[in-house]
Amino acid sequence: MAIALLLGIPCAGYALSGQPGVLVYGLALGGMVATAWISRFPRSWVGAGALLFAVSDLLIFARLGPLVDSIVPTLLVWPLYVAGQAMIAYGVVRTERAGNEGVHDRL
Repeated sequence: MAIALLLGIPCAGYALSGQPGVLVYGLALGGMVATAWISRFPRSWVGAGALLFAVSDLLIFARLGPLVDSIVPTLLVWPLYVAGQAMIAYGVVRTERAGNEGVHDRL
């Protein structure tokens, strides 16, 4: 799945936009999503949040192509971006707090 995300996201971005430069950004974006997907953090929060972040960017790319006259990106880009970031942050913080319980007792 991680390899599919790493390669699929830049390909989808290029297919939606037709812009070769999107491949470079898409590869970095795909790398972020793939590493979030395989990280030690809960996939239900961090992996899913990274996917929402990627969908937000893919909608931006789609504005350059098939959704040029659509209101869909306007309505969804920011909510997906914010929700994705919040899910990533929540998943990481929750995991880190669970791993650090009792640390102060040992000091």
